[in-house]
Amino acid sequence: MHLTHRHLAATTAVLLAGSMMVAGSATADSAAPVSRHAPANVAHRAVDAPGQERSTLNGHGLYKVRLANTADGRILVTWKWKKSASKRLKNWKIVTSTSRTTKTDVRVYHAKRKKRSIVVSHAASVTPASGDYTFIKVYTVPKHGKKHGSATHWIQAPVTARPAGRGRVTIGSYNVRNAALDKSGPHSWANRGPKVIATIKSSGAGIVNVQEASGDSANSSGAYLSQLDDIAAGTGLSLVHGDHVFFKDARGNGSGSQGTRILYNARLYSMSDPGFEGLTGNRFIEWALFTDRTTGERFWDVSMHLYNGTKPSFEAIRVQEAKQIITRVRQLRSTNGAEVFLAGDSNSTIYTKPKGLVHRTFIGAGFYDAFATTSIANQAYPTTNDFSFPVKPSPHRRDLILSYGGPRGSYWYKNMFYNSAAQLASDHFMQVAQLPLG
Repeated sequence: MHLTHRHLAATTAVLLAGSMMVAGSATADSAAPVSRHAPANVAHRAVDAPGQERSTLNGHGLYKVRLANTADGRILVTWKWKKSASKRLKNWKIVTSTSRTTKTDVRVYHAKRKKRSIVVSHAASVTPASGDYTFIKVYTVPKHGKKHGSATHWIQAPVTARPAGRGRVTIGSYNVRNAALDKSGPHSWANRGPKVIATIKSSGAGIVNVQEASGDSANSSGAYLSQLDDIAAGTGLSLVHGDHVFFKDARGNGSGSQGTRILYNARLYSMSDPGFEGLTGNRFIEWALFTDRTTGERFWDVSMHLYNGTKPSFEAIRVQEAKQIITRVRQLRSTNGAEVFLAGDSNSTIYTKPKGLVHRTFIGAGFYDAFATTSIANQAYPTTNDFSFPVKPSPHRRDLILSYGGPRGSYWYKNMFYNSAAQLASDHFMQVAQLPLG
């Protein structure tokens, strides 16, 4: 359903005035995010073991396991158990992994039966630039009978990069869900659209990468991009490619992720050199070069939405798409030396089989994850909700904001999480981060 601009503006104003929106929202009559570096309402530092339900927090659950990063970048694991019971044990078994199920990239350590601590390394691919977690379980290995394990605990890799640059940019990523998937009811675009617009306006992002901003009816150009038009009109943001531009790949195929687009605040940035490219899995990326009107700093931004599906073979398609994007990003940077930001829906998480390879492909190629920061809002929750509330704490991230080629680090990161169906805007939460420029 295509919303009229008048209806969107009126409804958005009501939403912005209401209590359901996050703190720091723009005023109802503002055409775009007011502040170029709006505060994120983030915690001042990340906790040692974020994202855990109460039963598995540091010091809770079986064996009262605690995790803490050490000065040399490893993990101190401590636990509690009666000393008098130690004689019943052979030893302790400590397992590290890159997944909550502790089935991927597994490494096993052993501690003597009287020990109650051990220092272990972060799991494979969990680096300071990744923002990823190492997952840990502690087991008793008894002399007789079955071993017993603690709940899974997890801890983020220590953040070592200190962001610094001649400027800053606030980047957003938002999968707004294609309106054609829900043409009526509470999940319809008529109900969700105003909330999507209000969320974007309150985010403070000057560059917004959207996915699935397509629609359920074609416009005059034949493109299904009515959602994109609604978002641009409701937020006052400009489009890199207007709805008259229909993406086609090298073979002339125009089907695929037409709604993977970039919107930007033209008061803050000028735009040039726009482009797009078809990917292996019938997907597109869009990019453009931006110049900060105040500092003159230039940067590229790329919006992505990778192939979807849960079959293990589909992850290979996404990895191939990631490699195509890496090639394009490197080409963009080589043209003028400007850093590149990449944001969007990777359709891959730590739960994706065989083992969430997309993210580690980007990190391995030299990208920096904006989630690797000491200031994260709503770190405990995933970036998606699947239209199911309440959303339980979980450490998986499908949506990414990455940087390449510029200053390393991230000032802050915000998962624009809510936990009420009444606030439903999309099956994804908008992600926002502030990164250094120059």
